[in-house]
Amino acid sequence: MGASYCAAMAAAGSSQIRRRGAAYLVLATCAVLVGMGLMGSPSFPERFDAKQIILTRVGERGLGVTEVVDIDFGSNKRRGYERIVRLDFGEPTDISAESDTISNRVTTTEVRSGFRMRVGDPDETHVGQHRVTLNYTLPDAISGDTLDYSLIDPGTDNETGRFTVMLRGFRLDNSLCSVGWSGATGGCELTDTSTGQTVVLEPLRALYGLNISGTVQPVATDEMPVVDPPGERRSPVDRLWRVLVVVAVGLAAIETVLAIMQRRGANIVGVGGAAAAAHWEPGQPTERATDEGLVDMATTEFVPPAGIMPWEGRVLLDESVGNDAPQHWVSSMVGAGALTLEKDGGAVVIAAGPGVDEIGEPADRELLDRLLPGGVERRISGSYDKEIAKIWSDIRSSQRERIRARKWWRGRVARGSAGDGAGAGVAVMFIFGLIAVVAGAESSDGAGVLNSMGSTVIASTAMVALTALVATFRERASRTAAGSAAFLQTESFRRFLHASEARHVEDAYDRGVLREYSAWAVALGEADAWKRAAERIQKASITAAVATTMVMYDTRSTFTSTITAPSSSSDSSGGFGGGGSSGSW
Repeated sequence: MGASYCAAMAAAGSSQIRRRGAAYLVLATCAVLVGMGLMGSPSFPERFDAKQIILTRVGERGLGVTEVVDIDFGSNKRRGYERIVRLDFGEPTDISAESDTISNRVTTTEVRSGFRMRVGDPDETHVGQHRVTLNYTLPDAISGDTLDYSLIDPGTDNETGRFTVMLRGFRLDNSLCSVGWSGATGGCELTDTSTGQTVVLEPLRALYGLNISGTVQPVATDEMPVVDPPGERRSPVDRLWRVLVVVAVGLAAIETVLAIMQRRGANIVGVGGAAAAAHWEPGQPTERATDEGLVDMATTEFVPPAGIMPWEGRVLLDESVGNDAPQHWVSSMVGAGALTLEKDGGAVVIAAGPGVDEIGEPADRELLDRLLPGGVERRISGSYDKEIAKIWSDIRSSQRERIRARKWWRGRVARGSAGDGAGAGVAVMFIFGLIAVVAGAESSDGAGVLNSMGSTVIASTAMVALTALVATFRERASRTAAGSAAFLQTESFRRFLHASEARHVEDAYDRGVLREYSAWAVALGEADAWKRAAERIQKASITAAVATTMVMYDTRSTFTSTITAPSSSSDSSGGFGGGGSSGSW
């Protein structure tokens, strides 16, 4: 948790929401997709609810066909209804179509299997249930007084829930109704009606053909066969409860992950209150405290922690050796008098300070020698410098080693900036992944893998939990009693810097610790507060001294540019006769 995070927790506890934010974003995306029916809705296959075929004699040889088709595209995107008839009875004429939900446009063409009629607009797609009426005439269907007509060829169609054939104005004597695979005979029967004859199959199984034959005999009638209403409509999917399930399970996952991470990251603190915890000594009894509980113990201290460098204080608050840790090391060396920084136009000049020989830490002396070999000053121009970038990397590696040696945490502290930013990155990745999965499912003929409620709950919960895990990753770090004590001293001094007044800056100047306090202000993110306090002092010497010690803070972008390699770019450049099939397109 960074300095700003600590302040926010102490003030209002808003960080809890912020840390959950990335997971909430993924959860909200899943809920929206479920609410739109793009995830978590049942996947329905394509099927024929019903077909009603009305046959009427036209002239001596023609057969008028009216197909009333209740087709269900299910979860698949389809343009409309397709009917293919073989050309045994001539090319169909008088073609027309009607539908309340699909375009009445009909396109026709000859294909290898016969003559194709398509109802619908090529530029429009539909899902779910629709009724289509297709009218056409087969000019040579009746030979003499004999009709041998295959309404559906074997091996072509999906199952039809209710298949009805109605003969209007004629009947077939010596009739034969055949249903089944190729070569099948019988299996169904034509029944006389007032308007002619009819046959009903419930269902007509998938891939079964249907053929009727016999001698055509007129039947006097002015009646039109009754066309049944559409088949049973599928109930709409109730998406509200699905959204509520996804949200409830997702929230539970977020809270569970946070609770686990907080429990795992519970800090060891000294027993006896805030003072005892801040000044813990080996042998003193300990107890557990959450990060929030530890922050609540912090007070306000007017002196920095003894034996801790400012850059180490930043690590104590962030629980990570961040990318800016080397800059805070430089600032710490400025505060210790080992380095001086001076602006020179847009550049920064680093030179040895009056206290460089007083640095006793071997690791710091080695890094100072690397930075200023032979004590010669170094100029930082703001342009990428491979040597400086390598030194920066070495400084950060040294910082990680020294933090491990401090034993302020059980296990390793994070190497870099992890947590909220990483959680947001994972959230964005998952959201784009969700969009890709949904788009892929929507563009295909089949149902997507997330169309079932079970897979949606599992997938959304996993994504939300992983995002929450990454967002709260730093909470796994558990401070030792010594680490908790160091944190409390550091956070307490940060609060002093945050609320500092002009008299505090003047007192630091008088006591000769202005450079040190300024380095702490830079490292702990309170440079602006410290500078504002200094500006209230009507002494040019103090204001100038603060400005001198703040060069690292004011020129941090110059250092960042110096160690950041420029991006590279590259160029890239019965005898079944006369039948056919039906379906969607």
